Amino acid sequence: TIHSPSANPAYLSLEEFLTLRGALASSMQGAFRLWELGATMPLGVKHTVGLSVLGENDGSIQGSFFDESSNRLVVGNDEYRNSNIFIMLSYAYEFFGKLGVGTNVNIACQSNFGKPLLGFGVDFGCSYLFLDHPVAGKHIAGLSALNIISPAMERSFSVQSTQGNGVYSRDMRLSWTGMFLKEQLHSGLDLEIKDFWAHADEFLTSNNRQMEWGGAYRVGGQFLHALNAWLQAGFGEQALEYWGVAAGIKLPLESGKNLSC
Repeated sequence: TIHSPSANPAYLSLEEFLTLRGALASSMQGAFRLWELGATMPLGVKHTVGLSVLGENDGSIQGSFFDESSNRLVVGNDEYRNSNIFIMLSYAYEFFGKLGVGTNVNIACQSNFGKPLLGFGVDFGCSYLFLDHPVAGKHIAGLSALNIISPAMERSFSVQSTQGNGVYSRDMRLSWTGMFLKEQLHSGLDLEIKDFWAHADEFLTSNNRQMEWGGAYRVGGQFLHALNAWLQAGFGEQALEYWGVAAGIKLPLESGKNLSC
């Protein structure tokens, strides 16, 4: 996550070269797929820009209609699906070589089972390199406010957060990332308060009006100069909520460029 502005736009300030990245994750039984494509480019020493496209592709459902002759629902030939796509423009600035600040400008699109909806949103974040030691490693703290201007899924671009129109959750995330053994070993912890800016009347019942939180931990490393592997787990109010293994490859390109998957 330290390479993706979707976690914290300030992380772009950590990139030193032109970087291309790609990620793909599929749920069990193929119910939906998550993916991300992105490019990051430093502009001089202090400025970094990025372009990312993130998506969720859900499985399709079969349409149906009511047959009056048999007085029952009949499966039709039409198929419907809901997909979510985020187009993310990112910018980060680095102060004193340690403090980074950044922002994402997002365009969200939902196919909404055949009824396209569009929304506009903004994220903010900061990161701080609070320790860089040859033995203790490199440690970075991050704080991000995701969807602080939340995409309100209407049929035109709007920054207004009107209630009841599919506003994305506003999340506050505190992160720590540690890199050890010349950055060959990585570890990280994320703590998140979910939908911290919700209005009370957006909840269906009074029983649901409570603050939600969650967290995630990951540990992994780089092997054979190119291969990466991580063990990750998520937790929340129900203790352990998920766990999994991720793998990737980082390929050096010409002139110090990197290609990550």
